[in-house]
Amino acid sequence: MKRYIALIIVLALGVGFFMSRKTFAPQTVVKEPIKIEELLKMPSGWSQVEDKDVNLKFEKKVDKGLKPQVVFKETQSTEASTPAKYTDRLIAGTKSAIPSFRVTGDMRNSLEKYYSAFITATYTNKGQKINLIQRVYIKGNTVYTLTASYTGELGNELNQILDNLVREKISL
Repeated sequence: MKRYIALIIVLALGVGFFMSRKTFAPQTVVKEPIKIEELLKMPSGWSQVEDKDVNLKFEKKVDKGLKPQVVFKETQSTEASTPAKYTDRLIAGTKSAIPSFRVTGDMRNSLEKYYSAFITATYTNKGQKINLIQRVYIKGNTVYTLTASYTGELGNELNQILDNLVREKISL
């Protein structure tokens, strides 16, 4: 009788051991990847658009007219070793390509770690005034260019998007 009781106790312990292993086994939690729009805290109506020529591109859904866009591009350039001249060449190249291009603001800052240029401009396309906000960050030979184009009064919204892009995508 003592053998049967001992056998039952051993079996109960064995069953309990195996059940506890399954009960307390770590469960795999599948996390869905965070959409870039959520990571960047994009305002309503903005979505990512695929474009092989840039790192990121976003457009805002509009009922009519030009779709506001934000473009982020990272490039390497040995010419960036002189950041002010590099930025001047960017502006000059744009002026030569778009005759109606007018710079309305040009703020530059050279810090120990990086160089930055905040440029605002306008141009005319098919009789419509297009506003531009461009930020250029240069760190060594790496150039980060963020450009927003829009019509109307979206300047504050776009600057918020650009701030979030800088925070999440540029290591300055």
